Amino acid sequence: MKEDNAYIVSHLFLENLAIPNLTDTCNQGVYLTVWWKEIPLGHFELAPNTSFSANDFYQKVVWSIEATLEFYLKNQNTLLKDDWKKMILEGRGNDLRVFLEKVFFSITHVEFPKVVPISIIICTRNRAKDLKRCLDSIMRMASLPAELIVIDNAPNDDQTKELVNDYGNVKYYEETKPGLSNARNKGVVESSQTIISFTDDDVEVHKDWAFRIWEAFENNKKLYAITGLVLPKELNSPAQVLFEKSWSFNRGYINTEYGAIYWRKNLSKGPPVWQLGAGANMAFRKEVFNTIGYFDEKLGAGASGCSEDSEVWFRILNNHNYMEYCPLAVVFHKHRYQLSELKSQIFQYMKGHVVAALVQQTQNNNAGYRKYVYVTLPKYYLNKIVKIWKGKGRNFKFLRNEITGVLAGVFFYYKNYKH
Repeated sequence: MKEDNAYIVSHLFLENLAIPNLTDTCNQGVYLTVWWKEIPLGHFELAPNTSFSANDFYQKVVWSIEATLEFYLKNQNTLLKDDWKKMILEGRGNDLRVFLEKVFFSITHVEFPKVVPISIIICTRNRAKDLKRCLDSIMRMASLPAELIVIDNAPNDDQTKELVNDYGNVKYYEETKPGLSNARNKGVVESSQTIISFTDDDVEVHKDWAFRIWEAFENNKKLYAITGLVLPKELNSPAQVLFEKSWSFNRGYINTEYGAIYWRKNLSKGPPVWQLGAGANMAFRKEVFNTIGYFDEKLGAGASGCSEDSEVWFRILNNHNYMEYCPLAVVFHKHRYQLSELKSQIFQYMKGHVVAALVQQTQNNNAGYRKYVYVTLPKYYLNKIVKIWKGKGRNFKFLRNEITGVLAGVFFYYKNYKH
């Protein structure tokens, strides 16, 4: 993906195998997500100013969904004899539709109740326009939540309160203490359902989102938390493209469980819990907060910068509980539009990332975060600096923001946690 170009975000639904009309892309690239009905299977990019044949296009479709389809097919041996790749490459749409209908029958042929017993919590601050788009997308879902809560975090005005008043079925609470963790904790306390899901005000949710969250917990009683797939809502600026290229929230299209095996494999090097998902799309059994505690109020936006979400995931796994990445639960995130906004975001991300890692080290002395922060990260950035000096490598636009963020994180940790 060339970061100096905007990309058109488009979607290909395999019910209709025809190549989408991309003739108006001009010098823009295309970020294309591939779906079967409402099931995301993969994505690929078409670079700006490039032409492609039908065979090239269909080959990209095959490559983008191959791993996902193999995942869904692994327990359906009777279907393995069907060559779905040939169906796509030869444009045999009818054969492909019959095949995929069989593969995904148990997922797509389910009853969507009008209401699912979950609480959705949106924490917001001075972004009423974004919040309206988020709320409107929730109202369009196939299954509505039993409870929808907006937490207004230290607002400058009454715009958010006035907006929420226009929705008769949305609860409004103000949290006067600034900080995302404070707002999230307020939402947990005020919620009434046994499943609590979080999204952000700069997100629009897929119409199946609430149902798939509820379904994941219903199907696996040992789960204490899940994360879901986060796709870009738009890629209209270089900053948005850069974020998706280097810091994407997308964790793939295959269900992944995190538990004892993951913990044993990764503990000594510091489990990369930040790779498990994004706070813009996560859900918990409410009871977990009674077991491990609430969000750390020194972490997250308005405090350390970020990682209040992954630090909770660390505590869940550290207490021998299970999580799952569930890509059927989909949201669409609006990335920062301006480069100046992205630079600030990257600084805050690295700052919070380092603080959370050092906090997690204190929770399990066998975790390898101390080495990660003081050895692995410095080596990583030294290598990048050497590449710059040699005139090699790319994507160094935010190197200064990353390094200063790391240093700020160490300083923040010793100032706020080491007394």
